[in-house]
Amino acid sequence: MEVQIFDPHSTLIRTDGGTQMRPKLSREVIDDYKTALQEGQWHWPSHPYPVVYADGSAYWLADGEQRLTACREANQPFHADVRRGSLQDAIWYGIAANQDHGLRRSNEAKRNSVVAALHHPNGRTMSDRELADHCGVSHTFVANVRKDQGIDESERTGKDGRKINVARIGRGSPLKQIDKWWKQAPLEDRKAIYQRVTVLARQDFGAEATP
Repeated sequence: MEVQIFDPHSTLIRTDGGTQMRPKLSREVIDDYKTALQEGQWHWPSHPYPVVYADGSAYWLADGEQRLTACREANQPFHADVRRGSLQDAIWYGIAANQDHGLRRSNEAKRNSVVAALHHPNGRTMSDRELADHCGVSHTFVANVRKDQGIDESERTGKDGRKINVARIGRGSPLKQIDKWWKQAPLEDRKAIYQRVTVLARQDFGAEATP
């Protein structure tokens, strides 16, 4: 972990890139943090550090906007765990943030996380269950949001940008399924199927269908 100390008013710390999933900040939480900072009761090592992603030109805040706001209002240094990465990395981290610390997420915040994940390059190839694990919600919650967004789970976007229909993945071709069944079926069942298929084939293709 690389912890850096920032002037909380620094314009290098960016919060405008879509990394924050909360629909609004909590005035009550910010005031609590602010009071603790002003009274010297806030000790950074005993709290989860906010996370920022540095891309060479900005520090994208992925988690900790209420702590940053409190530091700004209290005029106290802002401590953050600095990671190297892009804005997209920060958004992906922010989608999963606040599951086990800070103010409990509202349903709107959870929905924002799922919407962001569905449209994120990392999330476009994921199933509902995989997205649910990352967002900290149920797979049914993801399915409902996906439906509201008009995104079909059977069609996902590959890393090359192409649409992939995953509905048939893992099913195998009909011929392979027939081969598998034929090898496992009792002899009498195979004879019955053979006779029935022969009749149907003759109906469709005439005498040329006779083996």
